[in-house]
Amino acid sequence: MHAFVGSDARSDGQQGRATPLYQDEHGSVSVLHGRFRNGHLLLRLSHQQQFAWLHRFYLLMDRVAAQHKVYKLHGSPHGFLVSAAVAEPDPQHAASLLRFALHLHQTAQKIALPGGQPVDVCMALASGPASSGLLGRASLTYQIVGRCQDEAQELAETQQKAPLVISGSLAERLSPEAQQGLVRLGSLRLRSCPPGEEMAVFGLPRYGDLPLMRPNPAVQA
Repeated sequence: MHAFVGSDARSDGQQGRATPLYQDEHGSVSVLHGRFRNGHLLLRLSHQQQFAWLHRFYLLMDRVAAQHKVYKLHGSPHGFLVSAAVAEPDPQHAASLLRFALHLHQTAQKIALPGGQPVDVCMALASGPASSGLLGRASLTYQIVGRCQDEAQELAETQQKAPLVISGSLAERLSPEAQQGLVRLGSLRLRSCPPGEEMAVFGLPRYGDLPLMRPNPAVQA
């Protein structure tokens, strides 16, 4: 991590509020939101069995992450958040996170859900400037705040077909060679887009025929 900002929780006289315990600023990072699309199958298990399955999955993810320059921010029964260039500098953070996503996509198929079905994970990647740190004073978890985080989260929440979706904000930071390994799936009006603009969305060639799901306009309003 980089330098602490307000690590002694001093009071901000102008705002009347304590500064964050920890805050960092990043000119460019990459984030990945993952969502279990068929995680409802876990409900067939007892809560102890659900916990055991999730523990196995996240142990596997941790082993994959250790082979790449990425950092798991959190994992839950619903999904996970992974970052690059947040915990440590990485000029190639977009490529690092994409390599991790491809590795995890292949490896995750080794863990079956109840009934023997493979886990269906949607992973969405995006890049851009962000703030990170701790919010509040109790029950703290490390957070990332920025447009890239919202892009990845919305794509992961809305896409029902493609297992890997890549925002144009990350694709443009890849090398020309890496870009050639992707196909444009279309463009979407995300809630983080400026008025009248859409975000290009990319994927892997083998999933190029899968449709993009458009976000619900009512949710964006």
